[in-house]
Amino acid sequence: MLTINSAASTPIFKFEKGLLSNSHGSGSFAIGKTKSICSIFGPVETKPNEEISGKAALKVVVISDKNIQAIEGKQESDIKHIIEAILLHSLNEAVKYKFSLYNSNAQKLSVATAINSCSIALVDAGIPIKSIFTASCCCITEDSTIIPFPSDEQIENSVSFHNFAFIGESCDLPIFSNSTGKFTKHE
Repeated sequence: MLTINSAASTPIFKFEKGLLSNSHGSGSFAIGKTKSICSIFGPVETKPNEEISGKAALKVVVISDKNIQAIEGKQESDIKHIIEAILLHSLNEAVKYKFSLYNSNAQKLSVATAINSCSIALVDAGIPIKSIFTASCCCITEDSTIIPFPSDEQIENSVSFHNFAFIGESCDLPIFSNSTGKFTKHE
């Protein structure tokens, strides 16, 4: 039987927009000790070699205090795909945006915090998007208990860990998912 343990040490969420004055938009999101800050620069006009027909050019750079390039590169790719899915491209043609993210205390929760900080920064920048998006994460224990926004200790003692991103009001199917470990289709 699958159970959800929402009472297990409820995490503290913190978010803020407009914290960086030199960017066009910025946002931060923290879950416990894991925090991500996103700054957006743009829209700026694209150079001819950067232009993508009918779309905005995007660059995503992720830096973490752990400096693990393989993980940072994967996060850059994942976040870029999510942003491409929600941008209103007809209102963002021939422009370029740069998303710079910094993850502190970068653990497995940093994917969810990075996605949420991007969403907050997009709202702060006033960039035309189809809908707001949000991310969540959970782990599953050996006895099939689901723990939303787990602590590092809970993640270490779990059999699988999952990140999800959802768009707007239709939270039925995620626009992004990333899972590690052993789990069943039912879970």
